[in-house]
Amino acid sequence: MNVLHLFIFFQVTSVSCGGNHTVALTEIGEPYSFGSSSNGQLGLGTRILETGTDKSNIVSSQYHIYVILSDKPVKIASLSGIKVVSVSCGENHTAMVTEDGKLLTFGDGRHGKLCLDVETLTNHYTPVPSSRFRVPLLIHEKNL
Repeated sequence: MNVLHLFIFFQVTSVSCGGNHTVALTEIGEPYSFGSSSNGQLGLGTRILETGTDKSNIVSSQYHIYVILSDKPVKIASLSGIKVVSVSCGENHTAMVTEDGKLLTFGDGRHGKLCLDVETLTNHYTPVPSSRFRVPLLIHEKNL
């Protein structure tokens, strides 16, 4: 059996854990997720249930798909070039704040927990910006 060792050459500055998933942020603001993605809470854009899986790790029968668990962290590729400064994981969803103050959410969208449109109550498998936190920039000039 070959063992793949994955090394990330940046220090982890923060980590957040959900029900069955974890997201770690590196010192350069890159998020890595691992664990279960049953509702899209890993933000990887796929419905694969666990990270670190490939087709050789998936065993199926007529009624079930079994995925061998892995603890391999996976970089959230859709956020390449975007610096994340904060992350928080819920039971089945994840929220992030970017360097420029945008709120990104993904995962289980039921009950409005992703802070998206009222009509959007479905799961999201990649980070989605919340438009509800757009605050207009107000510049106040004072006469001296």
